Amino acid sequence: TAYAGKKVQLRYRFDSFDGAVNGGKGWFIDALTIAAAPVATFADGIACSDKTKWTLANAQTTALWAIDASNAAPGFSSADCSLNFNNGTDFACTSGKVSGTATSSAFTVTAPPAGKKAYLTYKLYFDVESGTSWDILKTEISDHGYGTAAYIVFQAPKASLGTWISVNIDVTSLAAKSI
Repeated sequence: TAYAGKKVQLRYRFDSFDGAVNGGKGWFIDALTIAAAPVATFADGIACSDKTKWTLANAQTTALWAIDASNAAPGFSSADCSLNFNNGTDFACTSGKVSGTATSSAFTVTAPPAGKKAYLTYKLYFDVESGTSWDILKTEISDHGYGTAAYIVFQAPKASLGTWISVNIDVTSLAAKSI
C-alpha cells in the first residue's frame, strides 16, 4: 500500500470548545485493539501497571487525560484502569475551555488477509454535555507525529451517553504502515 513501512500513531483529542461549565463523568477509553483479523497489531487493555504506551498532554489542570482506576463511574471496562479525561472523580469544571491529547507509541498495522479488513476497536464511555458542537472526542491516526493533518479522524458519536459502547474504525488503508 502507499503507507508501507511507515510508523504512525494513534491520538485521542478532547476539546470542550464552549468554555462553559461542564458536568458528567467525562470520557473513558478501554480495551483498545487494532487488528488485521485474526492478528492483533496493537492492543492495550489500559492496565495501571503499564502506562508506557501513552503520552498525555493537557492544556490545564482542572480536567485532564490520565490512566488510572478513577473513582468515577464507570471506572474501567476490561483491565484494572482506563484511559480517561476527567479530574479523577468527574468532568465537572466550573469555567474555562478544557482540552488535551493522549497519544500512543508508534506501531505498525498488520496487513489483513485477502478480502478482510483491519479495524481499530475500543470501548468508549462518555458522560458529557450532549450538544454536537462541544465536548468533542476525536480519534486521530497519523504516521508523521501529527505535523500535518491526520490520515483518519473519527469523531465519537454522542448517541449513547452514560453507557459503554464499542467503536470500530476501518484502518485497512493503513496496512503495513507504522501508525
